[in-house]
Amino acid sequence: MDMTQATGPGGVPAASSISSGITLTGSQYIKDGDELSVTHGYAMAALVLVFTPILILHLLSGARLRWINYTVFILVAVLGLVCGFYDSMTYNRVCLKLVLI
Repeated sequence: MDMTQATGPGGVPAASSISSGITLTGSQYIKDGDELSVTHGYAMAALVLVFTPILILHLLSGARLRWINYTVFILVAVLGLVCGFYDSMTYNRVCLKLVLI
């Protein structure tokens, strides 16, 4: 960047009361939530904090019906991965181009 070409006043911009990223309807804010990102976070956290310790306990104790835990573990892992991949494609279009090339 050539700083000799920079012009204009320096310093901090003036304070503004403009609300960016929200839509005001009457006196209420409309929340534009990101459910995919939240689902991805909760699913992956559940894998690490809940299902993995239970799976390890089942393996060490030789408990029967481990397949139930395996099935739930795989379903939650697939859900978290799909939500994470789809969410990353929503915010970063470069990934989609790299996958298709």
